[in-house]
Amino acid sequence: GNTYIIEDDYDGEYRYDVRPIPPLWMIGQGRVIYVGTVSKTLSPTLRLGYMVLPGTLAEPFVRCKQITDRHSSSFEQEALASMIETGAYESHVRKMRRLNAERRTVFLNAMAEAFGDEVDIVGTSAGLHVVVWFNHLIASDEERFAGCARQEGVGIYPISRLYAAPTDQRAGFIFGYAGLPVEQIGKGVNDLVQVYRSKFRSA
Repeated sequence: GNTYIIEDDYDGEYRYDVRPIPPLWMIGQGRVIYVGTVSKTLSPTLRLGYMVLPGTLAEPFVRCKQITDRHSSSFEQEALASMIETGAYESHVRKMRRLNAERRTVFLNAMAEAFGDEVDIVGTSAGLHVVVWFNHLIASDEERFAGCARQEGVGIYPISRLYAAPTDQRAGFIFGYAGLPVEQIGKGVNDLVQVYRSKFRSA
């Protein structure tokens, strides 16, 4: 048929303690449009992404690109191409994977020490974010808890914003750790647990 799968692998470079999962593109060539970006490996300000297309779609996509956007900077594209060709990009990705694995470990250890079994953390094997479920908070607490945390300089994001209808009665939050220096992660978790203990768990 004329059906294609769009595979958005925007942070697939980051997997920890598990073997990489081959992209669908590897097993579905001809039916999969593979989409990626360097936003999570280099910088979102570059605004560079890429697509791996079935051969028959290459020309139509080039034409669409020409119609919708004639202003992509060639300088950044040429610089990235040079990084890829010389191996500098692959080396950089390995370095970033090590740094983010360290940040992840520090974050998970700090959360375990601060909250113990009061939280369940999921999504730890890949990516740059995790979801933390608070076993003693309910979904209706999410916005207030996130607001109190923000007042202390800690940014967490309610999971319910991503759902049309609640899927869990517990409060859940998205935590990102990749943009923080290691030394700030422990402080952030400590500030968060203080908010939790003083304004929520005591209730």
